[in-house]
Amino acid sequence: MFMPHTASMTVIDPLKFNDTLDSLSNFTATSSGSGVNISSSILQWAGTTDGQAIIKYNSQPRTTNQYGAAITSTMTGNGSGIILHCDSSNTGYYGAVFYNSTIKLVRTSGRWTQNTITQLATYSITINSGDLIEFWNIGNVFNIAVNGTTYISQSISSPVIGPLNMFQGIGLYRLSFTNSTSITEWRGGDAGAYGKL
Repeated sequence: MFMPHTASMTVIDPLKFNDTLDSLSNFTATSSGSGVNISSSILQWAGTTDGQAIIKYNSQPRTTNQYGAAITSTMTGNGSGIILHCDSSNTGYYGAVFYNSTIKLVRTSGRWTQNTITQLATYSITINSGDLIEFWNIGNVFNIAVNGTTYISQSISSPVIGPLNMFQGIGLYRLSFTNSTSITEWRGGDAGAYGKL
């Protein structure tokens, strides 16, 4: 008796991470200068010495459609960032830069602002304390939203989003007596877990 072949399908459940920043125990920070700390559930630059930091979440999403978000605290003119698709050695990743007057889509490497930054898209908008900044990709299209409204949706040719580039996190720095924007909450995981597919 002929039995037709039935293909099996593996369903990957998306992951959702939500960190209220009570501590840095779920992250690995690489920094110079004063580095970063958490005080009263606010992730911020720790002191008065200039430097840069990349703070990567220890768990990884399951798919290459990624999502990251942050709720802003003290706004400045130095941009912090949400990081997606970083490799283990920080040799390249995509970032959503946010500061008091602008959001940007960038690609860079190393600690946040340590190396050359390639700007891929920018949008002028006032960012206030308590705003929700969202950053996600679906395939090669990268999106940045503020308080639920998408302002950047940029197609990137041949993006680096493979299985070796799955880390997510946050970038902060201090330069010329000014800290970058601090944040009160970080979210990450798969875009599908946040209804972005």
